[in-house]
Amino acid sequence: MEELNSENYTHAILAKEKPAVVMVKASWCSNCKAMMPVYEKVSEDLDDDANFFYLTVDDNEQLIRSLKIMGVPTTLFYRHGTLVNKKLGKLTAKSISKAIKPLISLSESEARNKEYRSLLSRLFGKK
Repeated sequence: MEELNSENYTHAILAKEKPAVVMVKASWCSNCKAMMPVYEKVSEDLDDDANFFYLTVDDNEQLIRSLKIMGVPTTLFYRHGTLVNKKLGKLTAKSISKAIKPLISLSESEARNKEYRSLLSRLFGKK
């Protein structure tokens, strides 16, 4: 599992063929601390299906604002560089797995048709 920051975020999300999952956390957040071992276990179990990352709000305030993170933990689910799902709160292993499974076969056009705009559009105003 790779730690993301404002310098490597976009490349990490766009450079991967598999779905990307990002847990946004804070050092002071008790729910984040409780969820991290669960997230790590899911990342090991589903390593063949998705790429797993984490992002710490403490060191990445500008990126957090641009991603419109309203609280922690927040889990972001990307496919083909497009944010297709966003879940606020402490998640179970089952809920993380359930959110990832449909992303595996999602085509690029289907991902773009999802509710959330692409990462590049939100960060840089590009399509």
